[in-house]
Amino acid sequence: QVRRRPTVKPKTGPLTLVFEFYARMQEPGAQLGKDRTMTMIKDCNERLSFFEVVCFARDFDIVPKLITKSTLAYLHKVSSALPNRSETSQREGQDVRDAGFDLEEFNMLLVRIA
Repeated sequence: QVRRRPTVKPKTGPLTLVFEFYARMQEPGAQLGKDRTMTMIKDCNERLSFFEVVCFARDFDIVPKLITKSTLAYLHKVSSALPNRSETSQREGQDVRDAGFDLEEFNMLLVRIA
């Protein structure tokens, strides 16, 4: 009898669903302007901008009950620092890094909020 290798499942779970919902909240045109490609639009829909992070924080009563918006902006800035970025973002170009957080970076931001 031959054992099959386990299949790698995509990341699923409640945090992933929340991340994917908020990553698609803001229109790519609002983030990128007029000169945009399909790749840029796809990247924007897979990353969280600061606006989307603020919407998430307000919807879950993180702002203003737990922290202020200025504290959230500070945590966003700290999480955006290159040494703290995920390996994926460090390999990608500057434009993608500036576009927002990927799922791993979003999780790091939530840890800093906690």
